[in-house]
Amino acid sequence: MSDKKFVTVNDLELSLKETLGLVLLLDGFELRDTMKHYFGILEFAISRNVIPAKGDIQQALDDLRHSFGMERASNFTEWCSQNAINENTLTIVSKINACLKLIKASFQTSELEQEYVKFKNEETRYCLFCLPISEEKLASEIFSNIKEKKISYAEAIQKYGDDEVLSEGGHIGYIPRIELPKEYSKKVLSAAAGDVLSPIEDNGEWCILYLHKIVVPDFQDSEKELRERLFNRYINYHTDRVVVQKAF
Repeated sequence: MSDKKFVTVNDLELSLKETLGLVLLLDGFELRDTMKHYFGILEFAISRNVIPAKGDIQQALDDLRHSFGMERASNFTEWCSQNAINENTLTIVSKINACLKLIKASFQTSELEQEYVKFKNEETRYCLFCLPISEEKLASEIFSNIKEKKISYAEAIQKYGDDEVLSEGGHIGYIPRIELPKEYSKKVLSAAAGDVLSPIEDNGEWCILYLHKIVVPDFQDSEKELRERLFNRYINYHTDRVVVQKAF
């Protein structure tokens, strides 16, 4: 396999052998997109002044080996040789993976807190029950009886629910705020846990909702996802700065 220059990524010249090795190890499919995405990580690292130490790169190499199910370094070396993956290719991949990990770790508390506000607004979940009624007048009567405590919401489900409603007790799930149907959103977001909401028209039916619980994501429990969201928020900017040129 040729060692002549095959592609240039920014200022880095890569042979065909190295290029194919990178695509294989980085689990890529389309050459240009793969190179732009992963070398964008290196650009991202530079922008945040993230510089992996030798230990970080070695750990990334060990993690790569383990991802291929190989505990022994000798087995991985043999596999790389069989697939024409040279040392330079391994170094580049290890550096990219080390930078990826360090970038996510580099986000400061203030950045995480700002992202958490957006995350909370999108991912707060609402545990909802729904009793659909075909007639508006009947729905209003049922709602009034529930509010006046003449009947409980659970009893209304049992009395007026169809087979589909009864099978789940009216439960329609924990719905993230960002996925709330437009018809429900205004009333649900202004309600408190335990509220029964006045009938809402939805696809020709009148739905009486019960907001059982509001689950707000915990900041500490969400930290890993927040770091992932921040990375994804900014990576495209750096990906777009990567220039990939073939030598032919």
